[in-house]
Amino acid sequence: MKFVLRNIDIQTKIIIVLLAVTIPTFIGITFFQYQFTRPILEEEWRQIGLSTAELIATKVVGQRWLTRPNATQVIEDEIQQQLYLQPSILRIDVIVRDGETMRGKKVATNVDEVLSPTSDEVLVERTESDFKADDTDSPVWDIRVPILSIAKDKKSSRRILGMVHTEVSLKSVSRLMQALSRIIVVGAAISVMILVLLLSYFLRKTVANERLLRLAESQNLALSEQLDETQRNLMNSEKLAVMGQLTARVAHEIGTPLNAISGHLELMQEDLVDVTMPHLHPTRKTPAERITILSGEVRRIETIVKDLLHSTSKPQSQNQLIDLNGIVEKALELLRPRIDTLRVDLHRDLNRNMPPLLAAPLDFEQVLLNLVNNSLDSIKSKRQNLGSDPMKLTIATSLRKEHGKAWAVLSVKDTGEGIARENLKSVLKPFFTTKGPGDGTGLGLAICEGIAKKYGGKLSIESREGVWTEVIMEIPYRDA
Repeated sequence: MKFVLRNIDIQTKIIIVLLAVTIPTFIGITFFQYQFTRPILEEEWRQIGLSTAELIATKVVGQRWLTRPNATQVIEDEIQQQLYLQPSILRIDVIVRDGETMRGKKVATNVDEVLSPTSDEVLVERTESDFKADDTDSPVWDIRVPILSIAKDKKSSRRILGMVHTEVSLKSVSRLMQALSRIIVVGAAISVMILVLLLSYFLRKTVANERLLRLAESQNLALSEQLDETQRNLMNSEKLAVMGQLTARVAHEIGTPLNAISGHLELMQEDLVDVTMPHLHPTRKTPAERITILSGEVRRIETIVKDLLHSTSKPQSQNQLIDLNGIVEKALELLRPRIDTLRVDLHRDLNRNMPPLLAAPLDFEQVLLNLVNNSLDSIKSKRQNLGSDPMKLTIATSLRKEHGKAWAVLSVKDTGEGIARENLKSVLKPFFTTKGPGDGTGLGLAICEGIAKKYGGKLSIESREGVWTEVIMEIPYRDA
């Protein structure tokens, strides 16, 4: 709840900052646009009045309107036409020069007034334009354009025949600027509202997504812990399975001499009963001979226990120089009962000249037990499906040298059911298994690959579905 309130507070602050920045920005834009746009529009309106006056002056001279008997009517018709085309023009006056007074006399206008017969207008020699405001405080352009005669040649000067006076109202400019300002204000308000709404929406969505992300992270953390715990348990199960196989080997090896001891003790008991009558059982062994046999069996048990203690005398993490071929023989001896039960044709292709390898014995015992058991499981599954065809298991060791570096190579190849091509990339992943429910944990090959990487080596698998599978582990030689 505190997290949500904190983010809502941040959202409000962001909106306030956005408004504090956006609104002054739009006001500034509006102000500067008003300041720069209005002079441009006023200049456009001046050009309208100027071009209209120049057009009328050109027609007065070019079409010789002043020499016509109805000159006033012709010019006023032209004035009305121009006013129709340019509504912003308030007034157009045509003034001609009086030959006697040399002053101007108004001959045509659009304003309802009596034209004075006297000459009281001051003519201009060049175009003039003044910006001024009338009584209604409405600014206008006051424009005067001279009417010049046509020069006879390039050397002769043009005479002033009169002038055209126009007044252009700028009310439409003011209205246009007001409308533009309203549009900008409305647009700014709409833009700010849209920005606020969009920002609010995305902030709420961000808050919701972050909350979901935190929830997913907590769930993933819990699942990761459960997965690690499960993986540790399964790893321990694999190790317990290896220890179980070792225990089975010890029980098998010790069981034989124990049975022999038990039998000889029973026979010795019978011998002690009949010791006074040796002539009744002349073929029986004497007690001394049986004690010798019992001593031999006890020493055999002692040897088995010592061998077991010797093979596990160092912890898994402690390295020592080991004979890889010896590890292979121990693992095969351990798995001999299962190999014989499945009637598997076992082949050894061991390089007896390989130097010892610096590693932990139990690691490679576990690798061999996992790989050989996988091969036997594959052979068993294929035999159940295809019958009693001969099956072959080949264990090979070799020495490979590459770029001046020596590698110990261990290969386990079987003629079992093989691995499908689509599963070859997945078999080394933890918990992936092609065995049925309860037959495998999917950790055997993953553990083997982990052990190979532990010593800087690698594990590779080649297979042809329904024909064969070969697992190859390569370990580099290191200094002791």
